[in-house]
Amino acid sequence: MPQFTTELTPRAVRVIPLTAAILAFLPFGAQSADPQVPERAELRVRQAHMPPDQNWAVSNDAMARQRVQARTGLAQDSARVTVELVVIESDNTPFLAEDVLNGPKWLVVSHGEVLPNLGSGSSNKEDERDWEIVLDPRVGNIITVVSRWPAGEPRILPEPPSEDYARELKSHGEVQHGWCPVDTPVTFVEALRTMFRETDDPSIAKQIKGQCVMWSTRDSDPRPVWVITLRGVPYSIPCRIPGLPVSVCDHMRYVIDAVSGKWIGAANLPSPARIKEE
Repeated sequence: MPQFTTELTPRAVRVIPLTAAILAFLPFGAQSADPQVPERAELRVRQAHMPPDQNWAVSNDAMARQRVQARTGLAQDSARVTVELVVIESDNTPFLAEDVLNGPKWLVVSHGEVLPNLGSGSSNKEDERDWEIVLDPRVGNIITVVSRWPAGEPRILPEPPSEDYARELKSHGEVQHGWCPVDTPVTFVEALRTMFRETDDPSIAKQIKGQCVMWSTRDSDPRPVWVITLRGVPYSIPCRIPGLPVSVCDHMRYVIDAVSGKWIGAANLPSPARIKEE
């Protein structure tokens, strides 16, 4: 069976045609998820029902808000921010889902926030989104940054479960080993600026999702990166190939170096859930 590229290389990966290997994995005719699903928060959580531990690196809601502001560039208007200690009930982070589900997390929600300017020509000036940011209180790591899906918009197919997602990344030579150090210099918004400058305007997507992880490939040691997925994009380079299903083309995953801020690569991963061959 033909093989597709296993490396994330700058720019080139955006124009490499999908091979029969991918097409066999993604049957034609796959449809989007039910558009009548009620609007809800992106993350499935429940209240932690426990007081914060004073030995945590981030032991109260004010500290959580400040850490999110510093590490993401979001949640700048305190009047629009809510903070809650929660337990995450469901997560599909490849390689790291167990850590996400283990123990309480701070959930910081920024309501109706417009992204800071990403660059000249960006369409984000009127782009208000509700953002959910998950923070590990024990060490202060950012776990997930995700914008809520726009109200009334049909959803695309969901991402696969953690095990399937990890298996697909490993087939491409990628592994996520853990979370970025707390002092990693590049913020989420700065990584979005790199994407805007080097590839695509993130504000074209209905949803933006980011995680700062220690990431490696077959040819590189683990290093801190932002993995940012645009979901619900109006176009994607692979869609120029006639006959590809929309579910291949409605999302792109980008990798940005979280120390230098340099763009590493992008690919239309992961393959959506619920459309794998029986």
